[in-house]
Amino acid sequence: MTKSHTENAVSPVVGVMLMLVVTIIIAAVVAAFSGSLAQTNNKPPQANIQGTLHVNGSTGSIQNGGNGIPNVVVLTHMGGDELATANIQIVLKKGDEWTEWGGQLSPTVLTKSQIYNSAGTYWTNATWGGSDVNVWLPGQAMYYSISGYTSSNIGQSLTLEVETTDGKLISTSKMPIVT
Repeated sequence: MTKSHTENAVSPVVGVMLMLVVTIIIAAVVAAFSGSLAQTNNKPPQANIQGTLHVNGSTGSIQNGGNGIPNVVVLTHMGGDELATANIQIVLKKGDEWTEWGGQLSPTVLTKSQIYNSAGTYWTNATWGGSDVNVWLPGQAMYYSISGYTSSNIGQSLTLEVETTDGKLISTSKMPIVT
């Protein structure tokens, strides 16, 4: 009697195991690569925005040649990325130093149809609703007429926040109230 050894069954099992390992490694590499491609760079722009609220007198207006003009917030883009005006909002908040009167401690979102550049062009055209100032560039100043502040507020400050319309913070700073 002759004994026959069949050892050929070991080779297919090892081959299948190697193919499975290679397949799993390839799947992991593809998943890692496609996962990093799916992530978007959804970071807000970076900018340094500084502001000052100018008031004068007890009437809450700056006197200009005898004509009363409302208090003016001057917003200056000190540097960083240019900002698409349609994609940002500017918020003023009162700090702890303020006492609540008339519920005015709540944040104030500046209306885009009332923010204007040095040429007097508003961010949003109130008549047709479109955008007249599309981009706020570094070095540019923007203005906003505001009421409700008097000479008694001089020396106090507000918090100025610039954020994207979906709520991502771009810049925050203390905004002094001056004459």
